Amino acid sequence: MILLILGVLLVIVVIFLIYKCLKEKEKELFNNISEKEYVQEEDWEKYYENRKSNINSDIPIGNLPISNIIKLDNDNNKLITKKVDDNINNNKINIGIEMKKCRNIKSCNELDNSTGCGYCSSTNNFAKGDENGPFDDVCPKDKWSLNKVECQKKKDQEECINATECGDLVGDIANKCAYCPTTGKIVPYKKIGEKIVAKYGEDSCDYVGGLVSGDKCGNFQEQHPCVTPFKTSGPHSENCIKKIWKNSGCTNEKIADTDMNTLRQIKKSYSFLTNKWKDIFIKARDSEDYDTAQEFTKQCYGDNIILNPCESRFGSNMKCKEKIFMEEGCSKEGNGYPLNDGNEFPEWYNNSLNGSNDSYREEIKRMNIESNKSVLNKDEYEKKKKSAMLCYGKIPDPPEPLKVGDTVELTSNGWTLKGNPINIENGLVSVLWTSINDGSGELTRDSVKNNTIKIKEYFGWDDIKPTHYRMRWLGDKKGRVYEANLRILESCKSGLTYCGNSCRKIVADLKSKYPKPRDCVLSEWSDYGPCDKKCDGGIQYKTRTKIYHEKRGGTCGELKEWRRCNEQPCLRDDFKNVNK
Repeated sequence: MILLILGVLLVIVVIFLIYKCLKEKEKELFNNISEKEYVQEEDWEKYYENRKSNINSDIPIGNLPISNIIKLDNDNNKLITKKVDDNINNNKINIGIEMKKCRNIKSCNELDNSTGCGYCSSTNNFAKGDENGPFDDVCPKDKWSLNKVECQKKKDQEECINATECGDLVGDIANKCAYCPTTGKIVPYKKIGEKIVAKYGEDSCDYVGGLVSGDKCGNFQEQHPCVTPFKTSGPHSENCIKKIWKNSGCTNEKIADTDMNTLRQIKKSYSFLTNKWKDIFIKARDSEDYDTAQEFTKQCYGDNIILNPCESRFGSNMKCKEKIFMEEGCSKEGNGYPLNDGNEFPEWYNNSLNGSNDSYREEIKRMNIESNKSVLNKDEYEKKKKSAMLCYGKIPDPPEPLKVGDTVELTSNGWTLKGNPINIENGLVSVLWTSINDGSGELTRDSVKNNTIKIKEYFGWDDIKPTHYRMRWLGDKKGRVYEANLRILESCKSGLTYCGNSCRKIVADLKSKYPKPRDCVLSEWSDYGPCDKKCDGGIQYKTRTKIYHEKRGGTCGELKEWRRCNEQPCLRDDFKNVNK
């Protein structure tokens, strides 16, 4: 704490020494002025107090007679001695009276070069002086004038320069001053017809519409925020930036996808930004490259706007192919996903990728249908598996094996047969055929259901081979065919149920509708009857009867059998045996 106090005291001492040093230097400014001409600060104060009370006063300032006036040299920041023109003394004109006369001037029109009076616009005072400035006051040289024209100009300009923005153009100032958009300055104006222009040449405004009056200034800045002194160089106001962006046609709230603070620092002309941001709009709208158009769309309209890559302007492209792939129901996990660079595609798929968008869509539709198709046979399943791998990247479940009751087809030797398996054993299938076609036309079992011979010749039954010679090619001796040669047309529903499309119901209905032939049922054989001859060989018969008659082409055994009997020769009664 002691150290802190000592430090503060030390700082105070240093400041005092610096102040004393500066005062000494100030005195050096007057080394060239005689002791009589040296003016103390309090002398000046007395002089000005006296001048306020007595405008005609010519009381000396200290030891300095009124003919010697101390004046500030604005260029060198020094107090110097300025002697009044000797002609004044020579002509014995009271300087106080002359000064009073100048200070009593009320308007610039009263100025006359011969009077030695002038006007200082920075203080808004009239005073005695010459071309270098007033004698008894301080005035920047560019603010001092001796004639009424320059006086009025400087007076007008000074009044306007005090207004720095449109909001200042009110009251009397609004009647004299107007705003120049291209310089940002408020200057005196005059009217030429309905147009207001700068009153003085050095205040000229190059804005095509001329100056803007006070009553229109605020509205002008709101409607034309870019008409400023920085229009050709930047940086620009936030309102100007927003207007340029709006005029470009873009709507993204984050202008050009850039934060406003950064945009406010851009030192580029209004026309540069206009062209650049219009170019963003045009590229977003017209670019034929999807990635380029999407990049500029993001800048122009925001992140939430995603272009359709299948627009005609983009032609055939992978982004569109990806969209089609997903729209048609396939997934990114599919081996055919267009943007999977690591995948090796089949040649036919590569061709579709390189083709038009429309042809690719048709191919993906077909592929998706194939992937979801219910297949019954191995060859169909292989196609389905290839399509499913391309579309989903997954192997589909294989079809069920052939079942009793399924509807099958056999194509061989120019024939096409359709029917239903009734029995499957060790790869051999007994089929009840319901339709045959030798290429000349179809013949159905129903169409010949009353013709047992036709059915027997061309259709047969399960485990009963058709008898016609043209059907000798069909299967083994029982007409059974290999499972591998059959193609499933329709799968029945397995299980114990007899409802709907169940396998059990189908088989039961088939057996009922197309029953196998039934052979007759015969009685036991009777004993042989009497021989029809007593000698020389006769015949005797045995018989049996049908207990149940044959049906639907069934067979029946013989009902009567015979054999020879009494085969010894016949002899006459009067013959006698001769013993040898």
